[in-house]
Amino acid sequence: MSTVATDLQSTAWNDPAMEARLHALVDAIQPVLTSQVKYISIGNEVDVYLGANPTQWAAYQSFYENALAYVHQKLPGVRVGVTTTFTGASAAQQANVAQLNTMSDVFIFTYYPLGPGFVPKGPQSPLADFATMRSLAGSRPVVLQEVGYPSSTLLSSSETDEATYVSNVFQAWQSGSTQMPFLNYFALHDFTPTFCSTLAQFYGDPNDAAFQAYLCTLGLHHDDGTVKPAWQTLLNSASAQGFPH
Repeated sequence: MSTVATDLQSTAWNDPAMEARLHALVDAIQPVLTSQVKYISIGNEVDVYLGANPTQWAAYQSFYENALAYVHQKLPGVRVGVTTTFTGASAAQQANVAQLNTMSDVFIFTYYPLGPGFVPKGPQSPLADFATMRSLAGSRPVVLQEVGYPSSTLLSSSETDEATYVSNVFQAWQSGSTQMPFLNYFALHDFTPTFCSTLAQFYGDPNDAAFQAYLCTLGLHHDDGTVKPAWQTLLNSASAQGFPH
């Protein structure tokens, strides 16, 4: 889905009005950004929307490259990318995503290794997939904006599988860490049933039990705060790589 300002709903991505609005946003945030800001993403999981609206790829690329140039002008030193799903970037939309990233400073992915019906492909997936990410990025850094794995038994998964996945994420990350400077694990806690239902409605899948099982069980803790095995695995794996906790 695409979420833009109400008055821009019918405006093309490469329309000057759309570009001007993005410029205004960059101008507004520039004074509050510090040197800690290293990356900016222009769009989140855009391959999902553009894959469903394939005539808009070229217009979005024009919008994105205009935004990238403006960020470079206003925020020198900040690396710019556009977030896509790893699934789209490595499979159905691989050629389009590669083209979209022609001018990118960095490749930015969300990574949930899912198959049909939101069933995870297996906790060993990072061991091969992280190498594929680096290959897709070429010489550019890879930023992992989101990394997660559902633990729901409805999806033929388990809390044990989730913990194994976390361990494999760290193993795969360590082997390519020089090219992968940032990884964000999603999420600390499962969503509550009420909030999950709200999100499912937002995404347009309020009656899809599999989608909600995926969305609601990505946490390292249950929604009541009790820990899953994956939490201790994350602490142990992070400590082994020298991260404080």
